[in-house]
Amino acid sequence: MALVSGIITINSKNEFSTFKRMQVSDITDLLKLPKQLQYEIGIDQSTSCTGIYIQDTKNLVNILLELEYANKDKKDYFADIFYLIGSLVKGKTVNLIVCERPVPKDVGSYTYRVLTELFGKLEVYLEFNPDLAKTELQSIFPQAWKSRIIDKSKGTGRINSKLNCAEDICDKKPLLKNYLYMSPAKDLDGFDACGILLGYKKCAFTDKGMPKIYGVVEKTHISRVYYRYVDVSNVHSAADFREAVFGFLGETVDYFQPKLKVYNDDGNYNLLRNIKMASSTYSFTVTQLPDKVIEPLRWSFEFEYDKNKVMFAYITKKKDFKKSELNVLDSVMPWHLEYGAIS
Repeated sequence: MALVSGIITINSKNEFSTFKRMQVSDITDLLKLPKQLQYEIGIDQSTSCTGIYIQDTKNLVNILLELEYANKDKKDYFADIFYLIGSLVKGKTVNLIVCERPVPKDVGSYTYRVLTELFGKLEVYLEFNPDLAKTELQSIFPQAWKSRIIDKSKGTGRINSKLNCAEDICDKKPLLKNYLYMSPAKDLDGFDACGILLGYKKCAFTDKGMPKIYGVVEKTHISRVYYRYVDVSNVHSAADFREAVFGFLGETVDYFQPKLKVYNDDGNYNLLRNIKMASSTYSFTVTQLPDKVIEPLRWSFEFEYDKNKVMFAYITKKKDFKKSELNVLDSVMPWHLEYGAIS
C-alpha cells in the first residue's frame, strides 16, 4: 500500500494543511474537492514515488500529493494510483490530465517500460471511468515543461536541479513552499507534477487562455490538410465566426468534432510542425494561418490575396478516417495537400 504525503492550500483564504505518510484509504476521506469547481491534474509517474497535483481552473484550491511505494509490486503500484485518482475525481469535472512523457533515449529501460505502460493504462482508465469521460489526456517531455517553469534570471544550469525547479514553482504557487522542505520524496515528485501541468499550460495555451496547437509529434502518420480562404468581412460575433469557419460542414460538424486551436508560432514552430503536432494530438484540428505562411499556398492553389479573407487549415490524421468520410471533406473543401512521415 502506498503512503501519501502532501499539502492542501486554500488560496482565497491563504490557508494550508500538510500531512505526511498517511495510508491511501485514510487520505481519501481528508481530500474532499468542491463539486462546483472544474479541475486540472498533473501526474509525475515514477517507479518508486508518484506525484499528483490538482488545481481548479480558478486557482482557489491546490493539492500536491506524493505517493511512496512500500513494495515494488507493479499491480499494487497501478492500483493505488487509480484508486486515489478515482476517489478524488468522483462526481467532479476534470478538464485536463497531463503526464510526463519518458524521453526517447531511455527506450528499453525498465523505467521507460513502466512509465509508458502507466500512460497506456491511464488512457484506458479515462475511457472507462464515467467521471473522466470528457477529460483530455496529454503528455509533455521533461525539458519542455522545465524550460517554461525555470526562472532564467536566477542563473544558468538550474533546469537540471529538482530543488531549483521546485523553488521556482513555489514562486508561482507560494503556499506550496510550506511543504517543500518537509517532503519525504527525494526527487520532489509532487512539485514535478505541478510543473508538468503548469508547463504544459504555458506551452499549449495563449496568455489569454486560448488553446494552441501543441503536442508530442508522432512522426510516421500521414496528415491530410484541407485549406479554405474564408471571407470574414461580416464576422462580428462568436456565432458569426463559427458559421464562417464551420457552417459549410452542416450537420457533419458534430460528427467530425473538429478542435479549434490557435496557430503556434513559438520558437521554430513552422507550418509543417503545426500540422504534425495537430494531427498527432487530435483527429481533426482547425486553425487560422498567419499571413507569413500563406504565400507558398498562394502559388500552390493560385488564388489572389484578399484583405477581407483569412486562410484556415483543416488538419486531419488520415488513418483516423474512412475513405467515404474523406470523400465528404473532399466534396466541400476547395484544396488539400498530404504531408507524409517526417524524420
